[in-house]
Amino acid sequence: MDPDADRRFLRLAAAITADADPEDVPGLDVDVRGRTFAHRTRDADGRRVDVRVAVLPSALVVRPGLGPIASEAWGEELSDEEAWFRFTLVAWDEDLATTDGVGSGWWTFDGGTVVPVPPWEARGWTPPPEDPLPPRPRRRRRGR
Repeated sequence: MDPDADRRFLRLAAAITADADPEDVPGLDVDVRGRTFAHRTRDADGRRVDVRVAVLPSALVVRPGLGPIASEAWGEELSDEEAWFRFTLVAWDEDLATTDGVGSGWWTFDGGTVVPVPPWEARGWTPPPEDPLPPRPRRRRRGR
């Protein structure tokens, strides 16, 4: 993880919670070490909802070469980091607009995709390790 990941995480949390400084948002609970934040907002129907988000470390890595692509898309000169930030927010907005929650209130953001975390996984949920174990081979049943 690069040394600017903490700053990127705080910037992303602030932008998602109405583009404010995290310290200025009432009810915003930010955990930089755990890469999670929670805040209260309104859904498309105007109802109050609590949104809890876990941002996996891999989602905070800026890929080199994004700047020129974003500069073409937005029509202004952007650095790789600014491009990462804009693309991340676009992905966040689009995914939340087209994905139904699953009742837990938890969402995870990784690899440019926002995914709801099911209630049975959200209880005591912590972000998974960056390098998960490989899948175990399946055993065949005898007599088949």
